Amino acid sequence: MRTLTCLCGVVMEAADLDAMVPVALAHFTEVHPEFGLSEVNVRDYLEAEDRLAPVQPRLEEIGEIEVRPATPDRLDDVLQFFDRDGFAGKPEWAACYCVAHHVGEGGPDWCRNRNRALLAERITAGTTTGFLAYADDKVAAWCNASPRSEFVHYTGRDDQEDDKVGSIVCFVVAPPFRRHGLAAKLLDAACRSFVERGFAVAEAYPNKEPSDDASAYHGPLSMYLDAGFSEVGPLNEHLTVVQKVL
Repeated sequence: MRTLTCLCGVVMEAADLDAMVPVALAHFTEVHPEFGLSEVNVRDYLEAEDRLAPVQPRLEEIGEIEVRPATPDRLDDVLQFFDRDGFAGKPEWAACYCVAHHVGEGGPDWCRNRNRALLAERITAGTTTGFLAYADDKVAAWCNASPRSEFVHYTGRDDQEDDKVGSIVCFVVAPPFRRHGLAAKLLDAACRSFVERGFAVAEAYPNKEPSDDASAYHGPLSMYLDAGFSEVGPLNEHLTVVQKVL
């Protein structure tokens, strides 16, 4: 028997995953039409529940941290991290593969298979650049640090040239490795890479009052301030813009 508990508290039951898809879709269509979920979206969520690693407790100690660029030869490491460990405990986010800020979230094409293939294409082409943090040779965290020109949510927001601004938009840290400074190490690597690539400014969009680890995926404001960034103004009611001249 497969069960699914909606955020509204309704518990749905069906014989298996395939049988649950139409049951869940009917519920979301009737009760939560604002979500705009398709059959594929529902199936992606249910399959993610089965595919993602169980949420493991935070490790008190971790091994040596090694930060490496997410180059095409490390593509398998990136995809395997998102396939299983990165979104452990967050199946509703597992279809993203860190492409939402590149192409916009939602729409009829939004699904795990499309996004996974798109991230692979972008890393291979060099239009998505980022870093991986390894702990004891295991990928523990990811950071998306690409030209601002590659992010539909942030282009054209000031008078700077988008291809001269490096944007840090996302950190994903697997649950066992949180609060060990991995994001700060990834941020340092991102800023150094921006300098090497001739960018004038590094920019990020932290949540000023995150409610949990997930809502702090842009990185904590305090981390940016400690790294020499300054607030330059609000992006919206939740996010602030920070910049660092390189």
